[in-house]
Amino acid sequence: MLKQVMQVVNKFTKARMSGQLTKMGLMAEDLIVETSDYKEALLRLPANVLEERNRRIRRAFDLSCKHEELPEDMRNYDPFESYLGGEMEKAKQKRLELEIIDRA
Repeated sequence: MLKQVMQVVNKFTKARMSGQLTKMGLMAEDLIVETSDYKEALLRLPANVLEERNRRIRRAFDLSCKHEELPEDMRNYDPFESYLGGEMEKAKQKRLELEIIDRA
């Protein structure tokens, strides 16, 4: 029963978050708190992908300051599509390997 309730809540939350992200033109991964692993993953991204991320963040800030939203015709995308791919996992693995080496 609890599992079913959580599925409904998750579906509602994801739909609401998707709407909020697309209003500002952001991707879900743009909002991740910048840990050392996240920063390392960003460094591994191709320059064009990193530039797209930075532009999305600047545009969202600008829209927020102006109390505006992204035009409807620009909202047709999936904000949960990953652009980091496996880079986060690679960065985490690298950190863990370095920690093991440091302990040795």
